[in-house]
Amino acid sequence: MRSLLTCLLLAGLAAASLAPAHAERVESFSPQGEVKQVRQAAAVFAAPMVAFGDPRLPDPFKVDCPVPGTGRWVDTRRWVWDFERDLPGGVRCRFSLRQGTVALTGQPVAVAAFEFDTGGPAIRESMPWEGDEAIDENQAFLLGLDAPASAASIEAGAWCDVAGRPERIPVRVVTGAERKAILDRRGDFLSRFAQSLAAGSDFQRLLRARDYDRLPLVVLACRARLPNEAEVKLVWGRGITAEGSGVATRQDQVLAFRVRRAFSARLSCARTNAAAGCIPVLPVRVEFTAPVPVALAGRVQLRGPGGAVVRP
Repeated sequence: MRSLLTCLLLAGLAAASLAPAHAERVESFSPQGEVKQVRQAAAVFAAPMVAFGDPRLPDPFKVDCPVPGTGRWVDTRRWVWDFERDLPGGVRCRFSLRQGTVALTGQPVAVAAFEFDTGGPAIRESMPWEGDEAIDENQAFLLGLDAPASAASIEAGAWCDVAGRPERIPVRVVTGAERKAILDRRGDFLSRFAQSLAAGSDFQRLLRARDYDRLPLVVLACRARLPNEAEVKLVWGRGITAEGSGVATRQDQVLAFRVRRAFSARLSCARTNAAAGCIPVLPVRVEFTAPVPVALAGRVQLRGPGGAVVRP
């Protein structure tokens, strides 16, 4: 038994003497975790990896990401991966160091992997604007996102919050002909949204083709009539996921609004004094608290004694 232990000890010492004293490592990698608007990833190694000015060394990482890019060595220790465009939301990327990667010293580099994502779908543009103080009681909210979102996760994770009400009001994702009709009328919103998108992105191409179903556009409505003059918050909550990747939002995004005053009309005219009747040769005015279609306004009429009708 003593001889066997001695042989094993000597064999272990011999193997240790043949093995590298230590492995080199990746000193830092960025980005990691959740980060928006990524255009480049970078790794810094603890030891020189390539001779200065020598571009022949292959990329040390295997890249798994839906948006393509190219790698290059900035100097002897720093390697970067440039994406061909800014990454949209809902993207997850993984960089895995290739097996057998060695430093210039001949020492192997410890295997490592790094991962980041661009977060769940976030609101980039909205109509009405955040802070609008005259939204409709049955307002439809147009939201331009940085990634297509799952409709089921939207209805589960978004809600309307009315000041003074303890309960959340669920939202409804507007679809089909109703959604298309709303978007067709909102060319100003679509133009503004297009300007916020990365040049050359698939989103811009789809927007030009008016391919609404494949665009990261959502139309939402609260599942209850909103009370007049109430403060309302549209909450885009945690857990809303991107279609395809399943990357979810990690925090709430809140847009605040106020509902318009109750609709009313007021009649006014010129008088000789406060107690007198209207001066008959001057106009009678009807003022509304919200815009009214001209066709409806033209139907306003005066009814006089005996049922006589006077039209404008």
